[in-house]
Amino acid sequence: GVTVMSGVAAAGGELPYEAGPDFPASRGNPLLASLRELRPGAAFESEPQVVTLQMMRDWSAGDERNPIHTDPEVARKAGLAAPIAGGPHVLAFLQEMLMERLGAEALSHGSHFDVRWVSPVQDGGTVVTRAAVTAADARSVTLELKIECDGRTAMVGAATIPLQS
Repeated sequence: GVTVMSGVAAAGGELPYEAGPDFPASRGNPLLASLRELRPGAAFESEPQVVTLQMMRDWSAGDERNPIHTDPEVARKAGLAAPIAGGPHVLAFLQEMLMERLGAEALSHGSHFDVRWVSPVQDGGTVVTRAAVTAADARSVTLELKIECDGRTAMVGAATIPLQS
């Protein structure tokens, strides 16, 4: 599986937990050979995609626990100009782009994501996702991640794909 960590860093920048990729899970990854070919500097970018209220409603699948993602009136009452996409929904744009570029199962065998949401993605916003390989060795590949919405940084982070146990 994939682990996703997000959280508030302490004053020194350290996270309040210990986490990382699941190296033993990498054994089952059918894409290990192609992932081992990735080198620092390799970069990937999505086509721009407009995030719509209907997408947010479809993503929520009727779960109304946090209606700032699906109800314009509730979003306005919360001080937002429009409904905002939930964090996992925003991250999914980036994960989808990576799976298209690296292969459908590339992330499904112990990958670890450590991300921070910087600004909201509102209904009608246009997102572009980017990833760049920053490190690659026999053990893992690390990517720097970024999502922009209408030219503003919406999410930053890193992903580690394990290549061996």
